Amino acid sequence: QARLRDELTEILEWPETEDTDVLDLAGHDVSYLRISHQAAGHSLVTELWTWVLGDEEWTVTGTVSLEAYPTFCDVFESIADAFSPEEVSQRRRAG
Repeated sequence: QARLRDELTEILEWPETEDTDVLDLAGHDVSYLRISHQAAGHSLVTELWTWVLGDEEWTVTGTVSLEAYPTFCDVFESIADAFSPEEVSQRRRAG
């Protein structure tokens, strides 16, 4: 998570880490990162949810305006709750 945060702070305008955590989702440790930043004069919030299983890594990302964030934060969490890295991995292997 630190590597991803460092990479984002290099490319985003006015980045500020708002929250980091490690959460248990469906029995997996999931790294959570929320960053506020600017783009084209707009205040934005980006959430990143990262799963690492073995040698595979998945990140689910959502970005929304700061004003709309209170409406969308539950949507982002629902998407993260529904994500299944095992299912994605099995589908990719099946071709």
